[in-house]
Amino acid sequence: MVKVLYFGIAREITGKAEEELEAHDTAGLRHLINVSHPGLRPVPFRLALNGSLLREETTLESGDKIAVLPPFAGG
Repeated sequence: MVKVLYFGIAREITGKAEEELEAHDTAGLRHLINVSHPGLRPVPFRLALNGSLLREETTLESGDKIAVLPPFAGG
């Protein structure tokens, strides 16, 4: 299981700050998130693994923390 943390509009859409999901890689996790929370499908979110922004898909280990980062606005 990995801990998924939702931020910004992703938190609003899911109604959750965090949840635990079973996924072996980030591609599978993205699919699971989009199936579980269809409102996120149009949101172009990025993922961070254990505090580091991901630039490509990667494998996941039990206990990993994944942040779902939608676009942020501000100055």
